[in-house]
Amino acid sequence: MQVTKQNFEQSFQIFSDLVNSPKTEFISYDFEMTGIRTTEKESYNDMPFERYEKCAQVARKYALIQAGLTVFHKEDSKYTAYPFNAYVIRRKIENTSYKPEVVLESGAIKFNAEHGCDFDQWIKNSVTHIDREQYANLLKEVEQKNDLSQAERNKAINSIHQSLGFTKFFELVGKRNVPIVGHNCYMDLLFLHNSFIGALPQYYSKKLSVEEEEEQKHSQEANDEESKESSTQSNNYKERIFSSFQKLYDSKAISVSFFKEFMTDDNKSTSLESLKEFIYTNLSKYRLAEIQLGQGAYQDYNWDDPNNQQKFHEAGFDSYLTGWIFLQLRQFYVENFKKTEKDFENTFLNNINVMNNRYFLSFGQEEDILQTQILNGNISDDILHIFAHNDPVDPIKEQQQEKMEKFQKQIQDYFESQQYSSRVRASIQNQNFIFIELSLQNNKDQVDIDNLKKKLENDIKEIQKMASELSVKEYEQLIFQQRHNTKKFNNAKPKNNKYQNKK
Repeated sequence: MQVTKQNFEQSFQIFSDLVNSPKTEFISYDFEMTGIRTTEKESYNDMPFERYEKCAQVARKYALIQAGLTVFHKEDSKYTAYPFNAYVIRRKIENTSYKPEVVLESGAIKFNAEHGCDFDQWIKNSVTHIDREQYANLLKEVEQKNDLSQAERNKAINSIHQSLGFTKFFELVGKRNVPIVGHNCYMDLLFLHNSFIGALPQYYSKKLSVEEEEEQKHSQEANDEESKESSTQSNNYKERIFSSFQKLYDSKAISVSFFKEFMTDDNKSTSLESLKEFIYTNLSKYRLAEIQLGQGAYQDYNWDDPNNQQKFHEAGFDSYLTGWIFLQLRQFYVENFKKTEKDFENTFLNNINVMNNRYFLSFGQEEDILQTQILNGNISDDILHIFAHNDPVDPIKEQQQEKMEKFQKQIQDYFESQQYSSRVRASIQNQNFIFIELSLQNNKDQVDIDNLKKKLENDIKEIQKMASELSVKEYEQLIFQQRHNTKKFNNAKPKNNKYQNKK
């Protein structure tokens, strides 16, 4: 269903009824943007906060062109999909300071034009959107203006309400608290936050000091509930996105985790289009999930209809295809690995692909969730854990660097003494993170994976003991995919078309 400014209210009511139905299983999403190119070079060695800082610049600079959402209903063992597509735009609001600028990156615009994007439609018939923080600030601004007549004030307030537009779709999804599924969606989540929730926070993940917590407490006592929520979360992206959407899936992260045995040298792409072809070609001998589109306008995306073109890179179509792939992967995982849907959730929930199928982050309460999974043996063999600590407390830079170097040598010596050999890499970045990675160098090492996991528990305790001498505050737990061939991985060349490989 195409959502425009002309049919917005009707479309939102239909969407609301679908989302609030007890049949709703999950919702998939996708965006098309005016640009996705980072100004700083991306690296496999980026720490989470470094990667966030680079990508957050992109989401702050560029804007959305399209937003797609697909609601999946389940009845018995069959699924029905209801996709929605909308051109979205930020527009200025009269009698306020809000005059947004839209930056276009030539490569992204060319790519979208080649895939059927109608820029005339985008400019003329787009649904407006404004993030919830800006919405609240503008209402306060108008209320406090003394140079407006009551009629002008009422008109401005009405315009602010109307400007929420497509933000209401995503807020409804967040309130429903069902799983949301993206594909290669690390950047999408940044755009989602900056477009609908609020300006991206300064920090990827930041724990408050005692002084900051006390200051925040006093601030909260003086503010209303809306300001209280903003002050609580404004500096921490990971906590904030997770508080808005507690159940995140990335179909790209899922696909690369257990499809390796099927991938050939000719087909290692995990783009949406390639995965669709891959599933039909390689998994047709297995029982696929039964998925149909809703009747009426939803049939525009029915690729079995010879009158329809497959609209790859239209956000609504890609959101539908993302959900379709997610269901096929889950079906395959449950039936052919003799697992349950709960096993699937424990393994893949809140794991987001970050870079070229190699680098994953976990959102949510990692210490509780992941530690439990380790102890229960529920972690996939394709995943190793990395433990890092941050915020070393030492006022003298030179002394801190000396301690860090000494600590790095201690870690390396320790792992070598435990017969980890070349499977460990320890590095220090920005004098704020110590990064410990266990790598599998060849297939033979797979045999040792269970032993490595068991040893990891005791080894981390030893590392924590060493780190305590540095007055380290705490540990943050991350997920990375194991490496099977380090040399080949380090020499891998990026593909030519940056935009084609976004999804």
